Amino acid sequence: MAVTDQQVWSAYADALLNQATSGSFDAKKQTFSVAGQSLNVDLGNADSEIINANVFNLGNTIPAAGGAYTPDSSLIGSYNSFLNWIELDADLNPNLQSQLNNAAAAVSANQTNFIKVQTDAIGAWTTYKAINPTIAFSDYARENYPVYGEAKNSLTGAISKYEQLANQAYGPDYQTIVAARAKTSFTGGAQDVTLQNIYNMKAKLGSSAPAGSGPAVLPGQSPPPPTSSLIDTYTPGFTLPAFTTAYQEWQTASGANKLEGWSITIDSNSVATDWSKFGWSAGLQASFPVGAFFSIDVSAQASYQSTKFNLKTSAFSFKVEYTGTGLFTVGSNLWFDPGIIKNFGGKLRSGAPDFFNHASGSLARAPAQVLIGFEPKLTLSLSNSDYTTFQSQFQESATVAVKFGPFTLGSATQSVYSDKSSMQFNSDSSTITVGPVKSTLPIVLGVISADLGPA
Repeated sequence: MAVTDQQVWSAYADALLNQATSGSFDAKKQTFSVAGQSLNVDLGNADSEIINANVFNLGNTIPAAGGAYTPDSSLIGSYNSFLNWIELDADLNPNLQSQLNNAAAAVSANQTNFIKVQTDAIGAWTTYKAINPTIAFSDYARENYPVYGEAKNSLTGAISKYEQLANQAYGPDYQTIVAARAKTSFTGGAQDVTLQNIYNMKAKLGSSAPAGSGPAVLPGQSPPPPTSSLIDTYTPGFTLPAFTTAYQEWQTASGANKLEGWSITIDSNSVATDWSKFGWSAGLQASFPVGAFFSIDVSAQASYQSTKFNLKTSAFSFKVEYTGTGLFTVGSNLWFDPGIIKNFGGKLRSGAPDFFNHASGSLARAPAQVLIGFEPKLTLSLSNSDYTTFQSQFQESATVAVKFGPFTLGSATQSVYSDKSSMQFNSDSSTITVGPVKSTLPIVLGVISADLGPA
């Protein structure tokens, strides 16, 4: 099989993609990014607003060019910027053109200022919640942060003035752009964090400590709620249809100790796949997750000493089985229109960013489908010598971290699937088995994105 770690990652990604799509992936219109670490995503939380925050992160994160799933840009931010760069055909007199240019500059300046003021206001509100935990952001801003309202009104006024001039200059086509901008706006649109509307959704952003992690209490006393940095807000709306039903089915399978998801195996006969299979061109110099596909890392003060193993021998194989898996569509709720990109993507003002450059454009693609797994079982077979080395290092070092492809066990500095206590050794077959570890957290395995650009 392939001998480099990048080629092993390629074989794994190919097997994963084939399982998820049954061969229906269209490399001419889509790209695939594989998660290089076990990315837990809290889509089964009892609080729907925490679920919404996770769905927002999945849908709004545009992956960087290349095979590894890493964030590059924001869908709402890039799309909103694109809408502001559209220039419609018109025969303008110099005076009107000058007024339009000045109005556009005023909108840009006001929007930049509003984003900064809003960010600062949310930070101040978060701090203030330590004194008054129940106060809503809109109430706090009105009572304690008047500059927020001033910046919002100034932005609204600048947009209104520009739209009046643009409507005069461009006619009916401009109404299409006005409507699209309204859907993404900070006032009544998807980016409004003060009031709910059809384009946004309630969400809780931040983190919270798990239940039971607070200070000890005496018998009969009620424990205090765990420390939380969650912020009640609104995010642009996204949906993840069919996930709730699938998650319930996974819970049932977990209770019955059944592995009903995908089964992926790579071994010495697996073959590396060309980048074009995943929708990437060789010119991108794309790469899958950096580092060894399988290794043991032993902590040495501030650094790690890594031991790799021979993946070329006939004894090597790596198998991942899941309690449950699925390919789920992630969509932006009413505010995102790829048709506008097709129709107006070639009509941008001079100096506009190269939004649709496949390698560097901030709007070259958008998340379309997410591969999600639940409670994986890992089985690794090695040569006798590698197995002996593995077992020896594992037993001798309390700070060892083991990396199985995207899964890391026992490390405080890397993404973690489980701890080392879940590993089982079989010296007769030189095999190591992990899990399935009972959990409530699904895992992101990869993302399929749809290519964007003008027709």
